Amino acid sequence: MFRYFAQHKLGAVFFILVAIGSIFSVFYFLERGQKRMHHLYVPKLLMLRVDEVPFPKNGKQPIEIKAGATQVISCDNIIPPPEEGKASYRFTIGGRTYESPTCSFEAKIPGPENSIQKVGLEYLFADPGQDARVVDHWEAFVRPVPVDEFFQIHRFGRPDTRPVEGLTVPREVIPYVEAVVKLDGPPENYAVLFFIESEGTGVPVLQVTGKPSSDQRIEAIEAKLQRYRRYSPGIGGYVAWPAEPIKIGTLEEDRMIFEIYAGIFEKKKVSSIVDQLLSFEGRTKTGEAIVKIAPMSASEIRSLAWHRWLSEPIRVVRGGASDSDAASQELSATSEL
Repeated sequence: MFRYFAQHKLGAVFFILVAIGSIFSVFYFLERGQKRMHHLYVPKLLMLRVDEVPFPKNGKQPIEIKAGATQVISCDNIIPPPEEGKASYRFTIGGRTYESPTCSFEAKIPGPENSIQKVGLEYLFADPGQDARVVDHWEAFVRPVPVDEFFQIHRFGRPDTRPVEGLTVPREVIPYVEAVVKLDGPPENYAVLFFIESEGTGVPVLQVTGKPSSDQRIEAIEAKLQRYRRYSPGIGGYVAWPAEPIKIGTLEEDRMIFEIYAGIFEKKKVSSIVDQLLSFEGRTKTGEAIVKIAPMSASEIRSLAWHRWLSEPIRVVRGGASDSDAASQELSATSEL
């Protein structure tokens, strides 16, 4: 081997340099990996939340909270292993300071309605044998407001998710619903149904899908309630929108006025409610479904809704057919009026 290296000096030098470089590379990446691992255990705040609503660091827009209600203030943070030290927290609310061993604290935030109040959080960490020190801090602004339970259609969008400006709408729209309610169970137990009333008829008609799972079955267009925040114990904020659009009138009813309702119903009762409002009466010679409509008023439909949650109607003007109308099949409806 030594004779080989003597005969190939340049090759030997190159081989030695490569070996040394490889060793240094291994040590470099090991050290870099250790630094990265150590960085993962550096105590740090990642987010401050008030009633489940995140507040960005150095944010300015206050979070609206229910005045007089108990709020949950919490955080997302990096906590080193127990052998590295001990974490604790200091909340400042309404000028008073509260110590907590966990990053979650419940309190009523004082202050007049619509005033801006500050919520402060200090993250303390004590190394083994050392006193606790502040390693990070965060501040959030909140606005106490009177929050009553409500349920409403917030706005409309097109099937391609583009928003609809104003109350002149195309034939196919996606209604977006907002609710602040106290449900009796998880939101999965409820469904939002939609109703459209032609001006002067007095009969809101349940919106149904054009593609039911069963040929002889009428199925409603449903929207799932999705929780996005907490307002106070038991009261949550929810949004909902259907997976497919509802249709405003027929092709010939352009520029006519309609009223659109939304209602909260128990999901387990939806099929029986559909049967009370609509019935399948067979098909025409061209294959179109014949649907009979029960002439129920808005107040009668409200009595079927969960806790009578039927929104106030939004009056819209049909402003033109959608691009898909030419290819769509229409339901032929006959009324019992």
